[in-house]
Amino acid sequence: MDWVEVVGYQHEVVHTGVLRWALRAEPSSDRPHRLLQAMGVDAVQVDGDTVATEGRLTAARRGPGKADLVADITLAGGARSRLAVETKVDSRATFDQLQATMDDIAHRGVLLAVGLTGLQFDPRSLPSERWRFVDVRRWQQALAEAGVLPELGPYADAIAAEVRRQEDARATARRCEDVLPDLDGDGGSRRIDGGTFVAWAWLAETRDQLQGQPAPWHGQTERSGPVIWSAPPKWKQADTGVDVYLSLTVEQRTPKLAVRVGGGRHLSDEMRVLAGGLADGLDDLGFARPKRALSRGRGTYAAATLNLLGRPPAAAAIEIIRTIERLDRIAGSGS
Repeated sequence: MDWVEVVGYQHEVVHTGVLRWALRAEPSSDRPHRLLQAMGVDAVQVDGDTVATEGRLTAARRGPGKADLVADITLAGGARSRLAVETKVDSRATFDQLQATMDDIAHRGVLLAVGLTGLQFDPRSLPSERWRFVDVRRWQQALAEAGVLPELGPYADAIAAEVRRQEDARATARRCEDVLPDLDGDGGSRRIDGGTFVAWAWLAETRDQLQGQPAPWHGQTERSGPVIWSAPPKWKQADTGVDVYLSLTVEQRTPKLAVRVGGGRHLSDEMRVLAGGLADGLDDLGFARPKRALSRGRGTYAAATLNLLGRPPAAAAIEIIRTIERLDRIAGSGS
């Protein structure tokens, strides 16, 4: 029986359970700390008796803060610490959620993102250097380095299939021509349709080309489709508190870059004037002014949009960097 298929790969408990089993080895085994080290955690020993699911490492007794898995660990050098692991498959991971998971500077954190979350999340959004981001490929490598993959049977097969699916989606995204196509075969998914998966892969590949830029990108799914956005602090307008930010979306298989303004005190007149000024400064870069600039539900204005249809991620990143450089000049003063 394929127990992963029975329970469902999309359920986080499957992956947290595998990690819990791997960390609860015999005291003489080096498997637990080998696994954590392969995940980037500087542990030399794991106290197997303390490995538990749904544990809390924060001072708060109520509200958010529970981790999917916790354990006591010993760091290189002998210091004692605690580990918190947040597991995600296809759901959104946020800075605030991770930050609420642990509040002690001695602790270590891992975001284990073994599905679509691995494409959505920008590792630069981790709360601190004490956190590690482990996507499905790194998870597969860590399990292999710890010597446990042969014992996992159907789970090892499921992880390998997810790695292939993400690699295929990224490859499809990199060679995109006119549209982002559906994946063939099992890429069309019992979890997420292939077109959505490739759209996220296109966004991830484009984001990866922007790692030299200081502001991280945050991902979420909206009715119109997948979107990542970035709001450099230096673009915030000092007098009104209004944010200037970029959003990169794939709507009906068409990638688009938008410059938006919003936040602050939702001053519609000020935002409209600011949006118009930004659009003026972007005209020569090929941006168009949207027919409907105001998004009433979010209280934001779209200043200008750039259609990126037909551009592979590397070419799209060049356009985005040009836009960032321009906005640094015309919005970066914060006034």
